[in-house]
Amino acid sequence: MKHRWFAIAAVFAAIACGMLAACCMDCCTDGVDSEYLMPVHPGNGEDVPFWNGHAVKFTYVPYFDIPEVDGAACYRFTVIPEASAEDTLWFECEDPHMDLAAIWMDIPVGNVCLTVDARDASGDTIATVLKRSFLRDFTFDEAEVHQPFRSLGEAARLNLLAMHRMAYSQWWKDHIVPEPNFRYNSYPCKIVGATVGVEALLAQLYPEMKDEALQCARNAARFLMDQAQPAGAPLAYFPPTYYNNTVMTSAAKLSDNQGATMTMEACSVADAFLSLFRLTGGQQYYDSALNIMRTYRRIQRPDGSFPIKVNYATGEPLLNVSAMPHPVILTVARLNREFGVTEFDDMARAAEKWMADVPVSTFDLTGQFEDVPVNGLQPYENLTYVAAAMYSEYLLYELAEGHDHGVPMETALDLVRFCEDQFVHWDWLPDENGVRRLPWPAVCEQYKYQVPVDDANSTVARAFLAAYHATGDERWKAKAEALLATLTHVQHKLSGLIVTDWYEMTPEEGFSFWPNCAYKSINAMLLYEKYFGAGSCEKPSLTPSDNGTLLTLLVAGGGA
Repeated sequence: MKHRWFAIAAVFAAIACGMLAACCMDCCTDGVDSEYLMPVHPGNGEDVPFWNGHAVKFTYVPYFDIPEVDGAACYRFTVIPEASAEDTLWFECEDPHMDLAAIWMDIPVGNVCLTVDARDASGDTIATVLKRSFLRDFTFDEAEVHQPFRSLGEAARLNLLAMHRMAYSQWWKDHIVPEPNFRYNSYPCKIVGATVGVEALLAQLYPEMKDEALQCARNAARFLMDQAQPAGAPLAYFPPTYYNNTVMTSAAKLSDNQGATMTMEACSVADAFLSLFRLTGGQQYYDSALNIMRTYRRIQRPDGSFPIKVNYATGEPLLNVSAMPHPVILTVARLNREFGVTEFDDMARAAEKWMADVPVSTFDLTGQFEDVPVNGLQPYENLTYVAAAMYSEYLLYELAEGHDHGVPMETALDLVRFCEDQFVHWDWLPDENGVRRLPWPAVCEQYKYQVPVDDANSTVARAFLAAYHATGDERWKAKAEALLATLTHVQHKLSGLIVTDWYEMTPEEGFSFWPNCAYKSINAMLLYEKYFGAGSCEKPSLTPSDNGTLLTLLVAGGGA
């Protein structure tokens, strides 16, 4: 609990050392903004690393790695807003191990430059120990938040219908190979796996379309089984990550990806097969899902980790990087809770221990996308919301039910706060013409792709809902509702389609649409409708109360 005192300590230190009168102390009073005066998982230079060296924005007060200087009597923290240098704020303290709580809520939203100078007893600067720029972003309370354009359940169903009507989906009615001109089909585990899940969900929600939807789902599932490695192969039953479609994405064409596979991708397929089995009773889908998980059990390392990228034929690791194993953990939990399968529980426990000991402990929640290189990255160079949001959601529901997975409630909530701090933009500053060009609130995907994505909004909203369920704090629910509402505003009002990447594209670029991301958005909106919306009465639990819906709180597919 040491770091919980930093915000208070900063205030008293600043008072003791003297502050500019303009640095108002009202930020320390109890109020809705006070939550943002608590740093997210601050490092201590010893057993807790500093994770924010590459961060470009902060919503919660940051706490940086600032070295001590011999001969320094105090340290001056100076924040200069880019838009208004006359609004400079500063305070001094004897210890450089200090966050910015004393002035954080007085710093205007916008890009700022922070300088920390070590000063001697005469007040002269003897060294500048830190200088960096970052965005002091909007807090939830400073932003303009919208009501949804239409109910979340209606928006989800419209998006579901829109996806089914697209050419890449209709193609599956008469074919057992992907539509060759839909370039995202070059990622079969993610895209074709999501197609199976979407069509199975459509078949359940729209009985009049059941036969057509199941025809698409079964043909897509058959393709995945046909493409999978045979029994006895090192990656038995794993479909490939990359597929040589007629029109391919640039990442799928890379020589480094030819003959390679990302190990966690097969969880998307196992997840989809389980949904199709629940709907149809087709034993082949259930057996395939179990066989995929048995391969995971075989390739798990003694420390509980998995290689991130391997040779698809030999199973040999291609990178000295471990995968974030939350998809395996979530799939095992789903098998246990929905189907009573326990044979993979030991594998999941070992993976959970590795998660607790390595990425959760260090907060090195690096992105592991199949279209972004991970080899050669420095620690914390490309953080993302994905593992933090998906794993904290799982942990918080489990903690609410009294189950311990090696991560305390405080740390699980820090993972959620990390997502808000680094990736949620509650609003955007207008450009020089007074125009905000991106939808808000929005969630950006990763450090190396600072673009809002529908999957990001929906996945972080789910983590917020889990935090609300575990703590009863209504602010988490309100934040989730604000993120989900954006999905209804970016949704095409007539077709119902929610595009994936939200940025200005040229007419030649068309629009970006990843079915796996849309699947996650649909699931998040339906989950809200079922468990958290007006009139909902069923208590969310990782153990389903019935088998009457394909909606699950455990969705391993769709994320990195």
